[in-house]
Amino acid sequence: SSGINAEYGMDKTAVCSVASLSTASVTYERNRKFGLDYTYMRHSNNTSPTIVHIPGFLSGMDSIDTVCLSELCKEHGHDFLCYNPSGIGQSRMNFSDVIPSIWMEDALNMVKMAHDVTNQPPMVIAQSMGGMFAATMAKKKLCEFHSLVLLCPFINCFSLYFQHLNVTLSKEEMDRFFNGEMVKVDFGEHEGWEPFYSSLKFWEDLLRYEIPVIENIIQFDHPVRVLHGIDDITIPYTHMLSQNLHKVFSSPDLLIKLIKDCDHVLISSEAGQRVLMGTLADLLHKQDSD
Repeated sequence: SSGINAEYGMDKTAVCSVASLSTASVTYERNRKFGLDYTYMRHSNNTSPTIVHIPGFLSGMDSIDTVCLSELCKEHGHDFLCYNPSGIGQSRMNFSDVIPSIWMEDALNMVKMAHDVTNQPPMVIAQSMGGMFAATMAKKKLCEFHSLVLLCPFINCFSLYFQHLNVTLSKEEMDRFFNGEMVKVDFGEHEGWEPFYSSLKFWEDLLRYEIPVIENIIQFDHPVRVLHGIDDITIPYTHMLSQNLHKVFSSPDLLIKLIKDCDHVLISSEAGQRVLMGTLADLLHKQDSD
């Protein structure tokens, strides 16, 4: 297989419907760079930073959260860059060959590209596992940010999900897994995920992205917003709170918002959309008033 469909595991009944109200002319650059398919939506009269979306596990440009965010950005006149990570859609590599470090490289390349095109740091919206990559970029100072918005972030979830793996796989499957073979994993109880194939090399690489829960370990001077659905069973909000992100980031401007009636695909609900767009407006207003 040349990859997996970018809608893999998504509930296609959860449709985001937003009418475009922007009066600016909108251009769409659909192209390929770094071996990745991407779409860059730009508004003629926009001077604000580009919003770069780093998707979550198994997600890409056609996933419901990306589609909703793109439509909302179009409505509100925000420039928006999204992409298919390696192994997703028609982007480079087979999914079976991908490890988290490759997705990390993909995300970093897209953030830097947006900065280069506009000559200003982008606002990064990172969903689920994308939040782990964004936090790592901030920790290692790999790029510049306007601000960082984490949606139901997958941060320090290795133990949480390795426990699921132990419960899900049979002894025979675990033996094959530890021998380096690909095994089929089914976390179907987590909001409708479809089964996927995984390997020990993927999990060993994932462990590298754990962030010690140490005060100010991420030196970051820009605004940080963490939005999390209370009904999220993929990454329970209680796990997120236990990571003490308000202490891990040194930012003096950090807010954590828990949203009722929202699950892991936060933006697919009206409540999630309302809070997210209010958050973006607030962050961009801060820039305009500085």
